[in-house]
Amino acid sequence: MSRIVAAIRRHAVGPSLVTAVILVVVAGATVAARAARGTAPLAYVANAGEIVPLPQHRLLITDIGGLDRVGGQVLITDFADRLIWKYAGHLDLPHSAYPMPNGDILIADTGDNRVIEVNQDSRIIWNTDFLGRGHGRLGQGTLSDGTTLAYPNDAKPLPNGDVLISCRLQDRVVEITPAGRVVQNIHGFLNRQHNPDRIPNGDTLIADSGSDRVIEVGHKGKHVLWSFGGRRNGAYVLDWPRDVNLLPNGHLLITDSDHDRLIEVTRSKRIVHQWVNLPRPYSAASLPSGDILVGDGATLGVVKLNRQDHILWHLNHRGPPTRPPSRRVRNGGFEHTIAGSKKILRFWQRNDALAYSVPAGKRAAMVRDAHVHHGGRYSGRITYHGDSNGLFFGQTVRVDPGHRYRFTGWIRTHNIKACTPCRYGPGSPAGHTAEFELVFNSRTGPAPPAPALPQYSGTQGWQRNAVVLTIPAHVHSLSIQCELRGQGTVWFDDVWLQRLS
Repeated sequence: MSRIVAAIRRHAVGPSLVTAVILVVVAGATVAARAARGTAPLAYVANAGEIVPLPQHRLLITDIGGLDRVGGQVLITDFADRLIWKYAGHLDLPHSAYPMPNGDILIADTGDNRVIEVNQDSRIIWNTDFLGRGHGRLGQGTLSDGTTLAYPNDAKPLPNGDVLISCRLQDRVVEITPAGRVVQNIHGFLNRQHNPDRIPNGDTLIADSGSDRVIEVGHKGKHVLWSFGGRRNGAYVLDWPRDVNLLPNGHLLITDSDHDRLIEVTRSKRIVHQWVNLPRPYSAASLPSGDILVGDGATLGVVKLNRQDHILWHLNHRGPPTRPPSRRVRNGGFEHTIAGSKKILRFWQRNDALAYSVPAGKRAAMVRDAHVHHGGRYSGRITYHGDSNGLFFGQTVRVDPGHRYRFTGWIRTHNIKACTPCRYGPGSPAGHTAEFELVFNSRTGPAPPAPALPQYSGTQGWQRNAVVLTIPAHVHSLSIQCELRGQGTVWFDDVWLQRLS
């Protein structure tokens, strides 16, 4: 079976991932009952986060969902793809879920800045929102050091009853008691880390993503004892690694996300094995057989790979029940809103999950604007003044390979400036622009880059952007992104895609 992959930039996701909805709407005890009767629906995962093997050949999978904050879910499935259990409550960009000794599930509800423990009936048993001065307010629970959780992208139960939490936006990993007392605070040398793991000797393995390395931190949490990454022959060995696991043979399994691969590395820092052509893998898990479980985009969901990099099993046998993309840009003039709203635009996704300064439960200011427009009566406006890795209006249009199209759009900016925290890795400039971005999407492998359009900073009047592009082979759709990478205000209007041949 050929590998089906997708080329996805660090700040973006493909259209299937953004628009995907779960295959089924039943959850919790109802799903478990149907699974027991052998009538469970099939599971579907669009953007696999943490994958945890369970007894009885079951899998606990976190689906992060899309950048429009849709589709996040935690579920249990098996190698027959049955949906055995699914958390029925609301989640915003969840990144991890782990089983607890009592049978409950611990979930990092990342976009809501909280960690919750839920039982099999989807009832919340423990919630960081109630710690300290939180009083149950979303994302407001405080730890004993007076801090709140900021983008908790991993939360693991420890054997001693504590919880190990990665707070990505605070560049720290904390171990806390159930009462919220900080037992250990690993900080000072981390950069937007992922997936800390306490290993048997008491040390902590961490994917130090923003520093393009993985590290082992001593049991006191103060010093880096071992690291792998850095530059070799002028190139980064790792690019945005997001998981590192200790294998039974003492080697390390690393998800090298932006190199689209998994690698097995010895303690002497030698790469002894790799699995390639994976679309930005988030995390991986090893099985007793030596096979590997890893996310493989919205098409296959999760795959099991052997040492020869062959797919032995994949999860998604039925895609999400969504209509294919339109053959034209819909609401390109930003004139129409969804039912019941005067601000939220119809057909345009609000991809603000990487707008990190937005409070839990809130959304960025991405709206229809009646005061500034180029044509018609309205435009689409994004205003943002916080930390982000880019936020954008998004829409996907179906296209035909080999044919020529003309893209046209208008953009206006006000005080677009650099966002110091908005960086994309070592050596990258701070985000400081607004622009249209076009992305080719392919079902059969990485797609080539689409033509680049101008980037704007400061204050600019209405600017027309236009480009003629030929659709490469195997590309089935074009994503149009109206993006703000820095801070300030940008307006978009009169977006159009015309087929020329």
